[in-house]
Amino acid sequence: MNKVPVRLIGAKVEYGGRVDVFYRRRWGKICRNKWDINDVKVVCKQLGFRGALAEFMTGMDTTNKTMIPSVMSDMACTGQESLLAQCNRSDGELKCPEDIGAQALCVPNNVEVLEKKSLSSNLGSIETVKCSLKNENQSKIVIWYEIGTTVRELKSEGRIVVNGGTLTIKNVQLHDGGTYECRGVRYTRFYTVYINAEFKNKRPQQKLMNGKPGVISCTAEGNPPPQFEWSKNENLLLEDDRFTQLSGGSLQIDRVRRDDNGTYTCSMKQTKGSERITDYHQRINVYVIVPPNVTLSGTPHYVLEGDNITLNCTVVDGLPKPQISWLKDELPLTEEKATLVKRYITEEEEGTYTCVAKNEGGSANDSIDIIVDGKKERNASQFSW
Repeated sequence: MNKVPVRLIGAKVEYGGRVDVFYRRRWGKICRNKWDINDVKVVCKQLGFRGALAEFMTGMDTTNKTMIPSVMSDMACTGQESLLAQCNRSDGELKCPEDIGAQALCVPNNVEVLEKKSLSSNLGSIETVKCSLKNENQSKIVIWYEIGTTVRELKSEGRIVVNGGTLTIKNVQLHDGGTYECRGVRYTRFYTVYINAEFKNKRPQQKLMNGKPGVISCTAEGNPPPQFEWSKNENLLLEDDRFTQLSGGSLQIDRVRRDDNGTYTCSMKQTKGSERITDYHQRINVYVIVPPNVTLSGTPHYVLEGDNITLNCTVVDGLPKPQISWLKDELPLTEEKATLVKRYITEEEEGTYTCVAKNEGGSANDSIDIIVDGKKERNASQFSW
């Protein structure tokens, strides 16, 4: 099997960054979907590092300034492979909802590691990381570092409290997720903090407009950012070209159709190292709004005074069912039924009659001019003597 060249880029540490692969004579990214620590193990192994630390890094630039394409997706390494090319995956220039691409943080070669551990924290909580001082001189000072695009020494400041072998993070925020190094005299330890993902601004009932672009909202926060999957009636939606997953998780529909009405499932998955993967699901009922369309029919334009007239307002289309109202010469009438009846019409009642249908999608109307000829009544009066 051919060895696909791999590199880590975008960070100032040589053992972490975005994972690029040299594919078909150019460098490309790997989509994050299905990316996990087993994939990172293979990347680190291929690059000659001693092991994998995490499948994400803090502080990575999320913009794609070089417009590098995504050329691999759905990585499914077991962690036992020696080369990334040996892993099951999808190849080719792909439509990827995220610019940032898959990331990897490896164990640097120039340190002796005593411990690697992962922890999960909720937003707003207090996280305490205790560094084991086993095999270390207790009198020596332990130094804490945050490993992101750079290595930053941590001091007690604001929400961060450093007390020897204990690191405390108060009111945990998204950017607190990442890998921390506790460095002693001889040995070092790595602790990766995962910020538990949670859905935000839940909207279990959402409406879309027929014939227009639309977005079904589903967003979540976490670090690493959760991965999303959309389905309707157990069918995956991204297989249809009309659907596109946005970077924040929401689902965009190029042109909404009537049959897009229904219940959707927004599934959120977050990887957390070798410990576990958490899955959450949100059901969203989507209602497609169809603007109304009406036609007005019935009585001829010319009628004789004293005749009866019947106007029929037919709703050709509209969801939900439109409400009907009537106007005469742009002034509202009290009638709200689809049929308007006028008995023994007089000349004063001639004018323009308009049927208006209205729902959440807008309104539509149709009009007819009724002209009343008074000869019928005058002729009758001439023969009454």
